[in-house]
Amino acid sequence: MSSRDSLYTVVHTLFHEAFGQPHAMEGGGQQWTLRPKPQYSCEIHVLLNGTAEQPGVWIFDPYDPKNGVENTPIVESRQIGELITLIQGRLNLANQVGKFLPPPPARET
Repeated sequence: MSSRDSLYTVVHTLFHEAFGQPHAMEGGGQQWTLRPKPQYSCEIHVLLNGTAEQPGVWIFDPYDPKNGVENTPIVESRQIGELITLIQGRLNLANQVGKFLPPPPARET
């Protein structure tokens, strides 16, 4: 990555390295569905959207009743590593919490 890359491009590249290819493209944004472990059916969703110079990351975490939805505007490249660590920490916590949660209701098909 060059110093001329937009902040969005840097986030995009680092998120792809950390989480793989996004699972969906929505409204110009990219969405990842992160599953803590196969036996848990609740996923943590991550959405990267915004503009080239003002990207934002949404985290939707059903395992966190207090801060289950979080929106972080990215204004500095140093935030990207911190966000990746935060998301990975949420996945690790979900692995612990998920052990004690009752199974979710069956989804309608």
